[in-house]
Amino acid sequence: MTPARTAYLLAGALLLAGLSVSAAPLAWITNQGEDTVSVIDLSSGATLSKVPVGGKPAGVAVAPDGRVYISNPEGQAVSVIDGDAHAVVATIPVDGSPVGIAVSPDGTRLYVSEWFNDRLSVIDTRTLKPIARIPVGRAPAGVDVRPDGGEVYVANRNDGTVSVIDAKELAVTATLKTGEAPFGLQVSADGRRLYVVNVHDNSVSVFDTGDHHLLGTARVGEFPYCVTEDPVRHRLFVSNEQGDSVSVVALDGLRTLTEIDVSSTPEGVGYDPATDRIYVASWFENRLDVIDPVRLKVVTSYPAGENSRALGRFISD
Repeated sequence: MTPARTAYLLAGALLLAGLSVSAAPLAWITNQGEDTVSVIDLSSGATLSKVPVGGKPAGVAVAPDGRVYISNPEGQAVSVIDGDAHAVVATIPVDGSPVGIAVSPDGTRLYVSEWFNDRLSVIDTRTLKPIARIPVGRAPAGVDVRPDGGEVYVANRNDGTVSVIDAKELAVTATLKTGEAPFGLQVSADGRRLYVVNVHDNSVSVFDTGDHHLLGTARVGEFPYCVTEDPVRHRLFVSNEQGDSVSVVALDGLRTLTEIDVSSTPEGVGYDPATDRIYVASWFENRLDVIDPVRLKVVTSYPAGENSRALGRFISD
């Protein structure tokens, strides 16, 4: 009997016995050069599917119910993927070139930045209809939501600001001054900090989400793009698009500890607690690098598609 057949029969036996079979974490990697999303099993590195989506996909948001939302800047739409079937089940028109995308913790709202319209669309995920369009700064890019769902943050690349939006009132309540050309951002796992990557001055701004004051700034590599937090070791991992590296920043003192060489033109970066690894999408080399956050080195790479981006929270557990 082959190993694959044995595994299949074992899984079936467990299900019949009323036991659950834990699914492996998946990475949903947008491939801008071929208008697809690679679905990669992070336990094995195997590509399970390539899902055709809209024009030039960029951003990713994984909902609690397993659906995956993809922003398509050239397609002027958001693709809705069934996380089990690995197929597009709906398309939501969003003009103005949607880039950043995030979903509320309860999965009921989708937040999408409209790059050319300078606004944030708020979409009801049950009806797939917009419920608000909120003016923000110029060229809004990265979007994230506080874990309690109370605030939404939008990086305004051409303003050097972040818009803070009250999720209940659906209105901007504060504007935070960042470095030059903020793009990627992420809220910490505990919801207390906001990390904002500043592309043109090679830095990361760190804000307190309580009173929105600037806690400090960390210097990173050349042309930084996206950021993720390692909450176990209290560090940030920042992709440096023109440095072909990932900067590792200690949150204690905002000290840059090292730069890790990665595949060319890294963009999306994410931490997965199930595998305890950092994953980095390479736009130029069409693959997903895997970083060991203890040894601080790339330990393997998985094939993806042409011009991989994966902006946002692209891992589902």
